[in-house]
Amino acid sequence: MERTRIWVHLALSIVVASGGLSQDAFVSLDEMEDDVAARWRDVTGAGAAALTPDEEIVKEGAQSGLWNPSAAAQQIYLDPEGMPTDWAVYGALEMWVHSAEATGAVFAVSIHSENEQTPGEDYYRCLIPVDWQGWRFLHLEPRSFSLGREPVGWRQADSLRLSIAGWSDLRHVPGTVLRFDALRLVTATRTPERRVLFEPDTDWCAWWPLTYATDPVQTGRYVAEWYVAERTGGVVNRSVPRNWSGGAYLNMWLHATHLEGTELAVNVASDSPDSEATDRYDATVDVDWSGWQLVSLPLAKFHRGGEPEGWHAVDGLSFALGGEDEFSDEARLCIDDIWLSALAGVVEAGPALPGGDLDGPLVGPIAPTLTAPGDNGSTTPAVDVDALIAEALAAKKEGDLELAFTKYIGALLREPAHVGAHWGLAWILAQRGEKEAAIEHFEAVVEMSKDAEQVAEARSAMKRLRAGE
Repeated sequence: MERTRIWVHLALSIVVASGGLSQDAFVSLDEMEDDVAARWRDVTGAGAAALTPDEEIVKEGAQSGLWNPSAAAQQIYLDPEGMPTDWAVYGALEMWVHSAEATGAVFAVSIHSENEQTPGEDYYRCLIPVDWQGWRFLHLEPRSFSLGREPVGWRQADSLRLSIAGWSDLRHVPGTVLRFDALRLVTATRTPERRVLFEPDTDWCAWWPLTYATDPVQTGRYVAEWYVAERTGGVVNRSVPRNWSGGAYLNMWLHATHLEGTELAVNVASDSPDSEATDRYDATVDVDWSGWQLVSLPLAKFHRGGEPEGWHAVDGLSFALGGEDEFSDEARLCIDDIWLSALAGVVEAGPALPGGDLDGPLVGPIAPTLTAPGDNGSTTPAVDVDALIAEALAAKKEGDLELAFTKYIGALLREPAHVGAHWGLAWILAQRGEKEAAIEHFEAVVEMSKDAEQVAEARSAMKRLRAGE
């Protein structure tokens, strides 16, 4: 289960913004140097060539690994010897991929994680359309992958594979020539400003069974495209991150066509093992617009259906549309970025990734940029942290926990080690039933507070939460 430690993520993001993140933040899988042909092999065992060294087109170092599926194996894997097996401690898989031309082929990156309790192969798989020419930077997080059967988890990565055949949704097109460079596991950084749940440029396996389109787009290259008449029962995304605790708003870029007067049901599944009912959080949105709309839903306003386990244990996100007996063939909902944030409608690009305009600027109101303390280039408004804490306490006294939560998050964005902000957040999260997140903040209080009585009370609260009280 993913654990969210907001204060650590904030501190790390400040280091990133100041340029102080060391190279130890990644672990190399293959830099494509030396004898790359010996490390990559044919999955079928037939002995066909896999990757070959190429010194002509290189991103980093002296060579790249060239893959020409027309003249080599169409399913290849990296020799697992020496490869780290526990990927759970990292946040993402990154690589540079060069395409000789945009052929429209589709290949897959798969992480195999064999479960001895199930027959067949168990894996995570991400689809990549070859729709570009030149170098492209791929940043793939767990949400980018769909599940094949029942993989053990990222904590047990048995092998890394590249395939352009073997599944019906893959497509090999003659002329497709790819080069790979700098395959790495990286520690992803997240802050409460923006925790991505869905990003269509990389999360091609997320919304089943939707297709992806390039028009209209709001923030990048693709959108998930839902023609409602073809799928009236709704759509579901089971690849969203599991732990939503600490988030205040669910934000979504949605494009509506011929849907005015309908109602969008947003369901967040969180099945409790102690309940036989369908456990979830529900919210509805009146679709009273045409074109793009940024929808921000406060998590505190979602209704509970059944006995959901909690925002730390999300099983999936689904949409359903109602209000019409029959939808026209043109009725369509396009889904772009979906993310959690501390403030409504905030769009935060986060630390810049290599890749130029392929990762395009995000459209919409921009959140404050975190920079190192004392950096004259900071765009973070000069807000008194103590004033934010005072406003949080006043809001809590008035019973407005949502506003208090937002104020405490704002304080942590500016001062990640503020004991009072962790203390206040811990009690609000405990009251909301988000036990694991509350414990995280109580632990921060225990580690940083100099008030012995407060430390003792935090330890007592953690003990009660762990006991299920």
